[in-house]
Amino acid sequence: METNRRLQRIEKEIRHLVSNHLLLAGQGFVSGVVSVAEVSVSADLRQAKVYLSFLGKPEQREEFLSNMDDLRFEAQNAVARSLRMKFSPRLKFFVSQGLDIGI
Repeated sequence: METNRRLQRIEKEIRHLVSNHLLLAGQGFVSGVVSVAEVSVSADLRQAKVYLSFLGKPEQREEFLSNMDDLRFEAQNAVARSLRMKFSPRLKFFVSQGLDIGI
C-alpha cells in the first residue's frame, strides 16, 4: 500500500515538472494547446510514460511531435535535477487519444 502512494506522489511530481517545463521551455516550439494528461511510472521507477493531450490542427500535431523529441532531453534533465531519487525515471512521451475520441 505504501509503494502505491509513493508511485502516485512521484507520478504527480513528474506531471507537475513536465508541465512547467513545457510552459517555460516550449513557448517557441509548441503551437496549439498542450497539457500533460497522465503520467505512469513503472514499479521499479526506471521508466515513466507521459501522456500529452494536444488541441490544434493535424499539421500542428505532427510539428508538435517532432519538436517534442527535441524537448525530451531537456525535460528529462529538469526532472532529474528536481527529484531526489537514486535513479531518475526515463521519460517517454505519447499523445493521448482522449480528445480525439471525445470529439
